[in-house]
Amino acid sequence: MKNIFYLAFLLAIGLSQSVQAQYTGKRFLTGTAGINFNNTNPANVQATAGYGYNFSFQKGKFHSETKASGWSLSSSMTGENRVYEIYRGTAYNRYEKKGIDNIEISVGRFWQYYKHFTDKFGIYAGPNVSLSYGQSHKYEFLGQDLQDRHTNTIRAAFGLGAGIYYSFSERWWIQGSLAFSRPIYAEYSFGNARSLEFGTRSESTTLSYSVTPSFNFPNVGLGLRYFLK
Repeated sequence: MKNIFYLAFLLAIGLSQSVQAQYTGKRFLTGTAGINFNNTNPANVQATAGYGYNFSFQKGKFHSETKASGWSLSSSMTGENRVYEIYRGTAYNRYEKKGIDNIEISVGRFWQYYKHFTDKFGIYAGPNVSLSYGQSHKYEFLGQDLQDRHTNTIRAAFGLGAGIYYSFSERWWIQGSLAFSRPIYAEYSFGNARSLEFGTRSESTTLSYSVTPSFNFPNVGLGLRYFLK
């Protein structure tokens, strides 16, 4: 699978010919969006309802027939309605969690290199950098202690991505992502936790990083691109 990604990347940056001079100087907008809802209601267990959204927006420009760059903005959110029940001997406690679990927003810069196989079909690949900020509010068990945990996270990352496109009109493309990797990232998180049963509190800070040359393939996702006048 890694070899396939590398092949796509090399094809995109090792360009020697273009099908037709039609992209240089063109500006574009690209967007993807999704929402999800889920509900579980197993026998003898409290029902759980979840929801969320994600979107990604890019604004870029072709600097040649095979090279483009631009800026990106993305965001995601998840939430749930869930009941936690704790039994300790004859004692019984019931806690209900409602609302947003996690929300994140990210801004970034991308560079893309294209191989146009025809005037309608081609592939692209390239690097990207991003900076994101996220907040989470979750109920989590630490051993048998249920805690109300709040966390803030700041993350910087360097990534690689590859995709495929099909042009169905002069102004519109449909795009599909093929693979992505986040080989380098660093994050700083800080927050606090409170025991829902005992009321004790704690604070935490974490600094972490990763250098992992791994790829997620295939990473199927569809989006639309609109070329501006």
